[in-house]
Amino acid sequence: MTTLTLDTAQRDLLNQVFNRGYYSASGYVYESRPFLVAEDQALMDDLKALRLDDRRHAMLLARLIETYDEVPEPGTFAYWYRDVNYLTLPYMMGFVVEALQDDIAVLDEALAAFGPEHRLVQTTLRTIRQEKDRRLQVLLPLAAEAMEREAKSYADASAAIRKTREDREAKAKAAKRGGKGKAAPRVSLHDIKVDEAAITAGLPDPFEAGISMRERTQRKVARLVAIRAAKRKVAGVGAAVAEDVDWRTVKVDEAAIMAALPDPSEAGLEPRERTNRKIARLKAVKDAKKAKARQGAVAPAAAAAALDLSPAALGVPDPDEAGITPKEKAKRALGLKRAQKKAEEAAAVAAPAAPAGELTPASLGVDDPEEPGITPKEKAKRQIAFTRAKKKAAEGGGAAAPAAAPAAAPAVGDTSPAALGVEDPDEPGLSPKEQGRRRVVYNRALKKAQGGSAPPRADAPGSPPPEA
Repeated sequence: MTTLTLDTAQRDLLNQVFNRGYYSASGYVYESRPFLVAEDQALMDDLKALRLDDRRHAMLLARLIETYDEVPEPGTFAYWYRDVNYLTLPYMMGFVVEALQDDIAVLDEALAAFGPEHRLVQTTLRTIRQEKDRRLQVLLPLAAEAMEREAKSYADASAAIRKTREDREAKAKAAKRGGKGKAAPRVSLHDIKVDEAAITAGLPDPFEAGISMRERTQRKVARLVAIRAAKRKVAGVGAAVAEDVDWRTVKVDEAAIMAALPDPSEAGLEPRERTNRKIARLKAVKDAKKAKARQGAVAPAAAAAALDLSPAALGVPDPDEAGITPKEKAKRALGLKRAQKKAEEAAAVAAPAAPAGELTPASLGVDDPEEPGITPKEKAKRQIAFTRAKKKAAEGGGAAAPAAAPAAAPAVGDTSPAALGVEDPDEPGLSPKEQGRRRVVYNRALKKAQGGSAPPRADAPGSPPPEA
């Protein structure tokens, strides 16, 4: 009588099948105590029956291995790397179904490794496979149904929470308005349809060739702002121009506000105290600007809307004209900005005068640091001059008068570049080099007209900032 033996591959396959029954996925899930609801009890019963089958299969395989004078060698849990604790049973049943499919695949591989001489092994493995396949056909629809039921319950719970929150917010809004009952449903701007092509037809094209990345971004933002404003107008919310006023554009007397607060540059202060004083000053200025914006004292958007600032109305070349070079486009854009600035200043003449305590570049006789088209270096230079002038005015107890020529200098009537017979240094579209050359020529002509000894006027084009 011939004694059958197992080779290494056959031994490993039998031990693998034994290990998957000894450390089964069903037992792991059953013993991890998954989260249950009343509807999951039938699934739990099926899981318990599958766990008993896996234990019985492990016992049969252990006895089968012993018939070959071998010892069963259980290894590690096949899914040791997965953390299934504190999860719901419907989700875990999907994991059990996957493990069952893997078990059947391993059994098929083991059946193919044993020939007809290992009849007992084939019979045992085939029986185990049939039982697992029956369990799989039962669990597949149950697991899918449980997952669908769980997803629906979560969606219903989420919808109930959302509805409760919306009802609470609606009641709060209705109470704030003094109304009764439930407020009207909130209108989302995303749901409002407008003719975006018609709204953005008059705006510059952000995809025009030759423009810089910054200009492209600004054009895109301008289009989005225009579309959003149209949607808000349709929705009937926030249509007032005063609501769109940015408090950062509001002008206040920063020197007077800061004068009432402790000086952060005082000698002997600790760094922390110095920082606190600086923050307190900035916060006071910010609060003053916000308060003034809320009162509607400043409405630059409304003033700009009342003016016709188009190139045709201002009599300057159109920077958006098709076919011009990028350099010419930049020159025209600079000229348009300067013309718009002058138009706004002219329109502001009819507006109420600024408070007596408010210091402006014009009242101090210095160049405006907010003038459009100037370079960052020139802007910083003018800002320093403006700050120094405000400081001097605050120390002197009032606004500084514009700098004037010495008394000994002869009076000059018209000091414009045209009257002096020189080129205008503030002509739009000039290069920095040409602008600097014209300023030098203009200052020389002005000095000559004033008698050859008087310095240029403080408000003359190209004048340096006053010294501290």
